[in-house]
Amino acid sequence: MATSAVSRPGGRETRDSVVIRFAGDSGDGMQVTGSQFTLETALAGSDFSTFPDFPAEIRAPTGTTFGVSAFQIHFGGTDVMTPGDSVDVLVAMNPAALTVEMSDLKVGGTVIVDTDAFNERNLKKAGAMPRIRSRTSRSPVIRFSSSTSRNSPLRR
Repeated sequence: MATSAVSRPGGRETRDSVVIRFAGDSGDGMQVTGSQFTLETALAGSDFSTFPDFPAEIRAPTGTTFGVSAFQIHFGGTDVMTPGDSVDVLVAMNPAALTVEMSDLKVGGTVIVDTDAFNERNLKKAGAMPRIRSRTSRSPVIRFSSSTSRNSPLRR
């Protein structure tokens, strides 16, 4: 389903529907976050479809690509029939999640990352830095910090 966007005053856009994927390590709360977002979407009266994605590993080592858990929600003001194929917004809690899920991001899609997780150790475990820099150069990246640390090699 194609998402149409209409520009509004103030630089805002309205869309018929949006696909958001929350991704992080198994145990980071991505399923709970997605479920809570789904609840709020339902309470707002939007139509939606979800897809929880659990890793094959029962408890993979933290920060590794085969331990990434994700939750995808496609919601909108029109009929939503599927959880969506490509992602408009990717919320990645660490480099492994960004590496695994980045290929599904639409060109021009938005990436939201927790900069505290993007330290040298986690980047090395995910084998991620060259791929992340090349892929995020085409998308707006919104950074947030889950603590007060500001030492992130992802900063531009």
